[in-house]
Amino acid sequence: MNINTYFQLTKPKIALLLMISTIAGMMGAWGGNGAIPWNIWLSILIGGYLCAGGASSMNCYLDRDLDLAMKR
Repeated sequence: MNINTYFQLTKPKIALLLMISTIAGMMGAWGGNGAIPWNIWLSILIGGYLCAGGASSMNCYLDRDLDLAMKR
């Protein structure tokens, strides 16, 4: 297994949707009181991606038996 396999396990397309909604939420919550510092942007987006990726990976692991029985 290579690194791309592990990356795909985090379901990056779904995580991207989460990050887009996170950006919109941060911009709305900030209220226009100046610029949001880059370290806050970065830490929230990286943390959000890691949480979403971990949840997706855990879901794949827990549902592996169900996926084998599913008809596709």
